[in-house]
Amino acid sequence: MTNQQNSSQDVPDAQRQSELIGYALGLTDADENRRIEASFTDSARLNEICARIRRTLAPLDLDPEPIAPRDFTARIMARVERASGVLKFPNAAEPLEAAEAGTGGGPLMPMRELIGLAAAILLFVGILVPGYRTARNAAQQAMCANNLRTIGGGIAGYTEANSASMPFAGAVPVGGSWMPAGQGDAGSFSNSRNLFLLVRGRYVSPQAFIDPARAGDFAVHASDLDRFDDFPSARNNSYSANLVTAPWRKTEFEPDMPLVADMNPMLDDDRRLIGEGQIPENSRSHGGLNGQNVLRADMSAIWSATPRVGVDNDDIYRVIGVERYTGREVPSMRSDAFLVP
Repeated sequence: MTNQQNSSQDVPDAQRQSELIGYALGLTDADENRRIEASFTDSARLNEICARIRRTLAPLDLDPEPIAPRDFTARIMARVERASGVLKFPNAAEPLEAAEAGTGGGPLMPMRELIGLAAAILLFVGILVPGYRTARNAAQQAMCANNLRTIGGGIAGYTEANSASMPFAGAVPVGGSWMPAGQGDAGSFSNSRNLFLLVRGRYVSPQAFIDPARAGDFAVHASDLDRFDDFPSARNNSYSANLVTAPWRKTEFEPDMPLVADMNPMLDDDRRLIGEGQIPENSRSHGGLNGQNVLRADMSAIWSATPRVGVDNDDIYRVIGVERYTGREVPSMRSDAFLVP
């Protein structure tokens, strides 16, 4: 029996299914990732299952998040205080008219207790659930920032092993597209190939490139690391990186120069450019949180409520002087940060 078969049988079905769901949503740890990936000989099959899980759970993200008014608790408790009397439940065999007349012999429940129960339910739905979502968003934001710090550590390891040279797989050809693999025209050379050098060289785990707030993204399968020179799917990389047009060295940049950040807001979930219309200023990776995590050249990760955190207050997601984007734009100067997939 092969090691892969043993690995698959060592995990109970229920636990394996639970871990698969967590893996598809980017919630499993490194050991679970290795165990799940080792149980599949076909990476395409694993990716297919993960995609089906994400499609099935996608409607949950459409549920609107209720926001409780500030005086919600006080209003509920005031209603409880105003309540008086009792509520009578009729016996099953007793006519409803008798119960309403107060002549039945059914059990009595104080109105105050009933309203108190309703208040507890309302408090849970109106306060605890949004509180849980807020805590979840904050946790995902922190995990995302840790991902960027991990990527920063990988960049530092890469530069140390390559005479201070930053990851560079080649420049986008003149007139070519910087869109992710599988998109753009024949002249495309996706910018994400630079970051993939960190994964292929084992400087950074593929899981570090998955933002936990983006349920549709999933890590590159271990068996694919040496088969490709770029992320096989646009959903294997949750982040945008500075578009560079020539080999570059770590010492060439100011310490606060942005290198990697949450996904550019001009692109949809499949990394395709959004057409004409209202495009948000901040990245949409973290939902209701107004801002993005950014990794800078000094390898620090910060949260910014605005994309204007580049050198000289530069917008990190747009090229200076460009209004309409086609996928073929390049920075106007080295200090003009332009972060794309």
